[in-house]
Amino acid sequence: YAAHQNDKKIKQLQDVGATVVVLPDGNGQVDLPAMLRDLAARGCNEVLVEAGAVLNGALLRAGWVDELLL
Repeated sequence: YAAHQNDKKIKQLQDVGATVVVLPDGNGQVDLPAMLRDLAARGCNEVLVEAGAVLNGALLRAGWVDELLL
């Protein structure tokens, strides 16, 4: 998932088999609710997140974390 349309980088990722979905939220970040809806539509019901403070904090504040491993 990406917050910005970077055609060169997206093409590089697609060339090695990645699927890239651009979902900007208007604040320069990925639209997390839209990302979760997209993952659900793809049949994903569990997501492992290895991230930094900003993304982890956003997920925790939104109440979307049901298991935390340290």
